[in-house]
Amino acid sequence: MNKILQERLHKARLEYEDSLALPEWDRKQIHGIDFEKGADFALNHQWINIDESLPPCHDNVISHVSIGVIVCTSKGVIRYAYYYYYLHQWFSAETSTRIDNVTKWMFVPGKGGEK
Repeated sequence: MNKILQERLHKARLEYEDSLALPEWDRKQIHGIDFEKGADFALNHQWINIDESLPPCHDNVISHVSIGVIVCTSKGVIRYAYYYYYLHQWFSAETSTRIDNVTKWMFVPGKGGEK
């Protein structure tokens, strides 16, 4: 899982625990696998602002291309795309054309940052 999403998951869990105002021994019960899986699923399906982070690179050092992600432009257009780090530009995975004005991205649901 992406580091940003891990931090969000941890923060969400702590905020949830604080909102319940439970004693420490009761808090251990809400650390069960159902809460973790549900929170992990919800956090893996959120948009990430491009000012906050860009998608991780493939292991191929030569290309400097991100993994495939879903992007959204300022006009609400949603595409499957890659970020080319050496060009500082987004390109459509379907048409290989440049995508301008990308504002946010998210991992492809079900892949959660897999390369």
